[in-house]
Amino acid sequence: MSQGSEFQCLISSIYQCFSVAMFSTWNTK
Repeated sequence: MSQGSEFQCLISSIYQCFSVAMFSTWNTK
C-alpha cells in the first residue's frame, strides 16, 4: 500500500527538482 505513496512522492520530488532546474536555466539565459 505504501509503495504507491512512495512512488508518487518520488515522482513529485523529481518533478519539483526538474522544474526548479529548468526555471533556473531559463532565468539565467
